[in-house]
Amino acid sequence: MKGFKKQYINKRNLVFFLIVLIIEVGIARYVKNPLIRGYGGDILVVPLIYNFIRIFSHGDRNKTICFVVSFAIFVEILQFYKIIEVIGIENRFLRIAVGNTFDFKDVICYLIGGLLIYLFNF
Repeated sequence: MKGFKKQYINKRNLVFFLIVLIIEVGIARYVKNPLIRGYGGDILVVPLIYNFIRIFSHGDRNKTICFVVSFAIFVEILQFYKIIEVIGIENRFLRIAVGNTFDFKDVICYLIGGLLIYLFNF
């Protein structure tokens, strides 16, 4: 059909997504070190989301990096305003995904995660 581009799944980003997902689950489940658990997971969440988006979206990579970092910071701001309690979310998965404790160091971790994507193109 004229005007339609063939969409494909980016296998490279799928592989990176799965690798980072396994690392994130491993950190959450097995790592007790507060430095790695607290900051390593926050740094890796940006590459995780970025690679998930890039599996299906083939737009500008820098815009995608900015979007993902902005999204992560937005979620952190929601934590500052205790959005979970304000809305009264009971769903355990959403409570874990959104979190409930604001920490400015998390914002720095998200920026580092975005910088890693930019520098190493993964």
